[in-house]
Amino acid sequence: MIMITGGAFAGKLEFARAHFGLNEDEIVDGTDCAPEDVFTAKCIVHYERLIRRLMETDAQGVRYGTGGEDEKKETVSTDGASKCRNLWPLTFTDRLLCENPGAIVIMDEIGSGIIPLEKSERLWREQTGRAGCRIAERSDTVVRLCCGIPEIIKGIPR
Repeated sequence: MIMITGGAFAGKLEFARAHFGLNEDEIVDGTDCAPEDVFTAKCIVHYERLIRRLMETDAQGVRYGTGGEDEKKETVSTDGASKCRNLWPLTFTDRLLCENPGAIVIMDEIGSGIIPLEKSERLWREQTGRAGCRIAERSDTVVRLCCGIPEIIKGIPR
């Protein structure tokens, strides 16, 4: 697996296209792809956005947060069901690591800067960070881009 990370608009996808010869049909976008698509894709861009979407559903795809403000508050509560929901992105990430170990995963760095006031945003950042750590640990290569300049954190790009 190869992980590419960095700030928004740092040139991560352009770097991946240039160095790994990716075609458009080999790239899925976590913003709007079917979650199952990541298990066969050569490249997954915006994995952090997929994590946000996964935090709004359970393992069966049941969507939360559609019942008004009361349900929104329950979704980020600390009861057992909500804790399971918040762990679901990590279970999904573990499955990705097992089923698609050759993927290129591109994630925005979202952990820097001001800590969000909203608990749901803090939970998303935490789960994204944990998923990123798991991906980096299992990756052969980890690249961080800053202003389009790659910094090899781990391994050697193929």
